[in-house]
Amino acid sequence: MNKNKFTELYHNRIVPIGKNPVNFMKAESAGHNISAINPLCGDKFQLALNFQNNKALDCSFYGFGCILSKASTSILLKEIEGKSVDQIHSLCKNFLDGLKNPTKHEQSNSDIDLLLSLIPLDGRIDCIKLSWENLYEYLSTTIVH
Repeated sequence: MNKNKFTELYHNRIVPIGKNPVNFMKAESAGHNISAINPLCGDKFQLALNFQNNKALDCSFYGFGCILSKASTSILLKEIEGKSVDQIHSLCKNFLDGLKNPTKHEQSNSDIDLLLSLIPLDGRIDCIKLSWENLYEYLSTTIVH
């Protein structure tokens, strides 16, 4: 991706999502709280999830971070709403695998593909994967699926 295309995508798609993220609010109560912290840059989010009948409901996040990290977390929470634990686990794994090897990633939707298209950004992959990686780890170690 050339610099002009990246700048266009960043300003026209990422910045609006980051400025108006989905479900960005402090949760009153949640069955599952996941911390997503990047000590190198200071991004710090708290993901709050509730499950009912094995489906994610009332997903929200709160905290602070760069526009890219916030947009990525917003996209994640929008994607997992209503999905089962197994579906969420698989979605996170496929996304993280796609970050490592974009040529093997199957297209899923425009927001996830947008995030994957930003991989060439040196040093910003940690911003993109922060919440995805922490949710994947949480599901892998805490919730039996």
